[in-house]
Amino acid sequence: MSGLASAIGVPPIAIYLVLAILAAGGVWGYGLLKFQDGVEAERATWRARQAELVIERNAAIARADAADAQLKDAQAAIEEANRAAIYDTPSNDAPALPDDVVRRIRGVR
Repeated sequence: MSGLASAIGVPPIAIYLVLAILAAGGVWGYGLLKFQDGVEAERATWRARQAELVIERNAAIARADAADAQLKDAQAAIEEANRAAIYDTPSNDAPALPDDVVRRIRGVR
């Protein structure tokens, strides 16, 4: 190193300092790359989890929609059965109580 330093015309400590700076920069750069890889991996994991949650939410919405459709079909069937029962029930034009019973009740008062 001292031969290189004398050939360049700088003190040998400057050569060692430059090498130390380059080595530190390499270690720092490697650490930065590894850190960035970790950040990207965490982001990818988070995005995958968010996608799973969206899929689960959409499946739950689809199940709820299917249940609502079944409920509406059941309600429509019940209403139709009620309408049919009302239509099939004969009308009752006769009074609720015969006249003689009504007279007896009024006479009791």
